[in-house]
Amino acid sequence: MGRRYFLGNALCLLALQGLLSSCGYGQYQTARTVLKGDVRFTIAQNVLHNKNQQQLSETNFWGPVSHVVGNWAIRAPQEIRVRIGAGERTDVGVALFLAGGLLVDAKVNLMPTDHDLAIAVQGGVGGALDTASWRDGDKATVWHIPLGVLASYRLWSCFSPYLGAAYHTYWFVGRPLPDEIYDPQADYVDRKYHGDGVLRLTIGFEHHLNSRFAWLAEYTLLYPVLDDPGDNYAFVTNHLWGLGLAF
Repeated sequence: MGRRYFLGNALCLLALQGLLSSCGYGQYQTARTVLKGDVRFTIAQNVLHNKNQQQLSETNFWGPVSHVVGNWAIRAPQEIRVRIGAGERTDVGVALFLAGGLLVDAKVNLMPTDHDLAIAVQGGVGGALDTASWRDGDKATVWHIPLGVLASYRLWSCFSPYLGAAYHTYWFVGRPLPDEIYDPQADYVDRKYHGDGVLRLTIGFEHHLNSRFAWLAEYTLLYPVLDDPGDNYAFVTNHLWGLGLAF
């Protein structure tokens, strides 16, 4: 009874922390899809770095756990996601995205399921609160469309390295300029509505511990390639390292 109570509380705390500080920017999957009818949960812990000024890092929304070493902003966002097998080579996923948001996607493996090589295409849509602006009392939101390609190779029955390349588009809606830089007399540029574009490149591996559990390790580069000057937000280059457990 005591163990179950402790485990239940621990899972509730993990879910609450993930809801408040999830980022949803990791990949944590190979190009293979979940078997039809099966369900796969993944939890992960990341360490994120961006070489940025301290005042900018404090306004980012990568998660509440952070500190600054020199000009390196360090944060530790989590990942919580679930994937469901929808077909022989298709699955769908739901992941926590930023603060209180969700990211929904679908993935299709283009290779036969018995091949060691898997190549998949993936796309989705997500939305969340813009927590930095909400702290200032403004009800801003973030909308997101990711499109990507994944590749993995089954070296052994228990080990698969994987790669991923994706283009992520973000739209920030209702985000004001911070009070310390806002000038009511200034003539600010209008937004272009094409959103902010970020290139995501991922390399990692998945190692199965048994028929149910697997752990994953990966590195992700998030590189900004397009900025909407009128949405009052600009991405910087980010480096994301993480470990995940899938079951």
